[in-house]
Amino acid sequence: LERTEWNLWRDSGEARPMEGPDFPGLSNRRDGPLRSILDETGFQPCLQPWYIDVHRTLIAAPRSINQCPTSKITWQKFVDIVWDRFHPVRNVYVRVLHFNSIFNANAGATYTISTARQLLEVRPDPDANRRKSLLLIRWDTKNKDLSLLPTPTFLRILASLILVGTGPVRIDTLPPIETLDFILLPGGFCVIHEAGIVLFDDWQRHDLPVAELHTEIELLMDRYDYLEGGTGENSNALRIRVHELGQAIMGLNQGRYKKLSKEKLLMQINKIKFDVERTWLNTEGALRWRDFRAAVEKRWGLTGAKEEIYATLDRLESTLRTETEIRTGKLVSILTIYGFPIAIFAGFFSYTMEGWGLLQGADRFLNGNIHGIHIPGLLTFGGLSVATVLLMKLFFWLKK
Repeated sequence: LERTEWNLWRDSGEARPMEGPDFPGLSNRRDGPLRSILDETGFQPCLQPWYIDVHRTLIAAPRSINQCPTSKITWQKFVDIVWDRFHPVRNVYVRVLHFNSIFNANAGATYTISTARQLLEVRPDPDANRRKSLLLIRWDTKNKDLSLLPTPTFLRILASLILVGTGPVRIDTLPPIETLDFILLPGGFCVIHEAGIVLFDDWQRHDLPVAELHTEIELLMDRYDYLEGGTGENSNALRIRVHELGQAIMGLNQGRYKKLSKEKLLMQINKIKFDVERTWLNTEGALRWRDFRAAVEKRWGLTGAKEEIYATLDRLESTLRTETEIRTGKLVSILTIYGFPIAIFAGFFSYTMEGWGLLQGADRFLNGNIHGIHIPGLLTFGGLSVATVLLMKLFFWLKK
């Protein structure tokens, strides 16, 4: 803090205030009052330094002199400096397991172990086809007799490793403890966050079953990407497909299904149901990791997702079938009202058309015939049909 303070004053071209009262009764040297601890060239002892008390529970800023500020360090800079010096994992070294090949659930994946690095420097391997990250780290023997407890701050630090990307881990980048889950595992533990999972091999008596856990996590990622949509080639999210299907059924001219007929929309619903069932079966894991999977599914929003999708598809199918039944009912009503009278009377008045095109010469205009069509009979047929249609429409209207 003092080094930063002196540099800021020097860069500003201003002289750092040197006068003013000292902290009464405090000293950071055995031979004098509290002064700046720096003896570097260009730095002079200051009676208003940054001060840390002997119990390391108080960090005091320089006092103001005559209501003028004696520090140019901003609050954010102060927080960053204190974090760099006092964060709880500053001396912790770990090794990262990097996967070498594209994962295959049957063949597994090979991996290499990195050299020892400080914990805050490690990051998950980037995967352009995944929306979730996986970081596998192992306790290093360089830590010797160090030990760590799964305190909230430590767990938040682990979760931040998959959140910050390539940026630094700072105290203000730590996620709230409510946004993560801590699960004990044979040979280690894991931290589950919405952004991904951190597996920690704590180098205890049992080895962390890396291959098995990797299998489970990859299957869960497959299920999540299928439901919510991954990136690149995996962007065809199930939820988006169901949403667009609903838009098409509601008659909105949007989405990939907007030009499909009602029959083809029903086929799409059944196709999606089959696809969901197949995906869920293909991404089932081992019973041994049932509790682990349940925790991940809950944090990632996968719990009950299949049932939710099925319920939505059932509602869409019901809506579509109801609309189809209404259309069919209207068609039946039209056929009943208009077709039934015509069909009934057509048999009685079929003689009206028997001579059409058969009579020649003057016979075409005799006995009420015009070109062989019996006009009186045709008019009678038309009148009775119209009257019957009107009576049937009145009947259905009164029935409503």
